[in-house]
Amino acid sequence: SRSSVPSHPHWLQYPPLSLEIHYLLGTLLVLIGTAGVLGNGLVLFVFTRFRRLRGPASSFIVNLAVADLCNSLLHSMAAASSFRGSWAFGKTGCVLYACGVGYFGLLSIVTLAAIAVERYMVITAKPLSGNWKMTQYGARKVCVVIWFYCALMSAPPLFGWSRYIAEGFLTSCSWDYLSRTPANRAYYIYLLTLGFVVPVCVIAYCYAFILAAIRAHGKEMAAVKGMMSGGSPPAMGSNISGGGTVNCRSHYHYHANANHHHHHFPHRHGNRTGNGGVTSTGCQPQYRSGSRRSCARSSNAVRTAEVILTLVLLFLISWTPYSVISLIGQFGDIQRITPWTATLPAIFAKASVIYNPIVYGLSHPHFRSSVRQYLSACTTAASASHGTTASLMRKQSPQVPMKKKMVPPAPAAEVGSAEPSVASAPAAAVL
Repeated sequence: SRSSVPSHPHWLQYPPLSLEIHYLLGTLLVLIGTAGVLGNGLVLFVFTRFRRLRGPASSFIVNLAVADLCNSLLHSMAAASSFRGSWAFGKTGCVLYACGVGYFGLLSIVTLAAIAVERYMVITAKPLSGNWKMTQYGARKVCVVIWFYCALMSAPPLFGWSRYIAEGFLTSCSWDYLSRTPANRAYYIYLLTLGFVVPVCVIAYCYAFILAAIRAHGKEMAAVKGMMSGGSPPAMGSNISGGGTVNCRSHYHYHANANHHHHHFPHRHGNRTGNGGVTSTGCQPQYRSGSRRSCARSSNAVRTAEVILTLVLLFLISWTPYSVISLIGQFGDIQRITPWTATLPAIFAKASVIYNPIVYGLSHPHFRSSVRQYLSACTTAASASHGTTASLMRKQSPQVPMKKKMVPPAPAAEVGSAEPSVASAPAAAVL
């Protein structure tokens, strides 16, 4: 029945939804959950298998994928309830589902904030970060702190501070954002502040500097590309990067000006031309390659930051409508909240679990190449196994003996007239 699990009286005033719409919502949740399980499972497999993807940032990415994977598995409960037309797992299942979805959703946004901080330290190198460098072990400890931090936000309803109830069409559960008691409102402010405002402010602060570094990096890459193509380098001491980005031109810049001081370094930089300069066969290619490697590392860091920024924006776009609904439920006109206006933002928020693998599959510098490498290795191994099996089958199959060709005997006349030779005579005759 509609009242089999606790719910707010506001939801009971609306008529039941038709079974066809319930089936449609259930099918949509099945698609979201399946895509989330497959996609985040692939992210976990790739980032834990390939060594070149391991590092401090990958620990956070794995943490994010675990949160999305668990959320995807929980969506099966809401899908089954939609096919039934009402919540199908009782009061305990409602509490488990609502607490789990809230917990893993908070885990996702706090992990994105931690990734933003890590990218901020890697790319900008501002004085705020100092000389402290994030290691993989340190990143794992931060992940443990994140799990504990999110538990502090999702556990209070289990102990009486607010509660988890059915919402919308009563086929899904969430925390009670419609009751306006002082205790419930205090929990809402607590949850909104620590679970949404603080992570978003941290992300905004970090990416304000990261985006400035990305713009400076673009100018720096353009300058280096101009020098690689034979343009004149900038003056000594110029600062194109303008920020804390990696200086990609320092070695090459030193060499580009070495011909103005060649009398201090006789015969160190290759053959000299007639005007006392240095030919291009000296050390300039060496430092150009060093600049390319340095710029490649910087480009990968910037590219990763852009991918993470895309994830952050998609996550915020997904969860902001649901946050607005809860805000209206506490401080606005509650009659504006209908089962449809509550369910659609909730489904949109649930769909955030599929953005992580899609964005990484399309944008991450090494993700696609790692997947292609694994598929190529699997294809090669399958081909080799097939070839080995075929070879063994050929070896084990019975061999048909070849028939000897019968040579007709020579005529008697030829035998009698021909003199025996040493090669054709019997051994006794030769002896």
